[in-house]
Amino acid sequence: RAALVEALSLVEKNDERFQEAELQRLEGELVLAESGNQTLAGECFQRAVATAHRQQSKAWQLRGATSLARLWRKQGRSETAFKALSAMHGTFTEGFTTPDLLDAAALLESLSDDRMRAEFAAGVKYVRDCMPAPMNGPVSVDWRYLPASTLGGDTIGYHWLDDDHLALYLVDVTGHGLDAALLSVTITNVVRAGALPGADMRRPEQVLARLNYVFQGEQHGQRFFTIWYGVFHRLSRTITWSGGGHPPAVALIPGESEAFRLPSAGLMMG
Repeated sequence: RAALVEALSLVEKNDERFQEAELQRLEGELVLAESGNQTLAGECFQRAVATAHRQQSKAWQLRGATSLARLWRKQGRSETAFKALSAMHGTFTEGFTTPDLLDAAALLESLSDDRMRAEFAAGVKYVRDCMPAPMNGPVSVDWRYLPASTLGGDTIGYHWLDDDHLALYLVDVTGHGLDAALLSVTITNVVRAGALPGADMRRPEQVLARLNYVFQGEQHGQRFFTIWYGVFHRLSRTITWSGGGHPPAVALIPGESEAFRLPSAGLMMG
């Protein structure tokens, strides 16, 4: 601290400003080390970047931008940090093996990873939000969401086709990852919208036949899927179903000691 105060004093006294921006950056680093005051440190880093820019010193500007980006990352502003540092880094056309440029490149790589994680988390939230809420009424539907260590291609859906027919469906796309999950959501959205020309949504075998035709695996990254689709008729209290490569559904009937299986022999879809 004493050395920094003396150096800044000499800058003003002798008007020797060659390292002024670097001293301002070091002041920000010292603030973080002494008190952790991120607001004050950020002001120091921004002042350093502005000084270096005014003096047309790209080397000092890069150092200031790197320190500022590192601070913004701590504050959860990774996207802002990535844009600012990548813009500064992109002004260089040589010297990429120098320590400062290597440091900036390493931070950019970490920030890029942050962006990918944020985008993946947004995709997971989208998949989760596409699941219909539990409901009560003539028919009650409930479910539990248990996250796995990897994002899968499983999703569920249900909606009233009319006052008397309730459609219920479960889809599982082959493989794991965001692509499998998004295809699964796309399929359920098509079913929910009834966007299957030529298929009566109250006829499970017609729904599966059209889905198989529309979602050919060769057109969707060699992704295939299994599905169980059932329609409950409220007045007759009967359920009609079809399955495409999916395990049997299980019915638990009050008063019965054994679970009742709803088997299907259809092939995997696509």
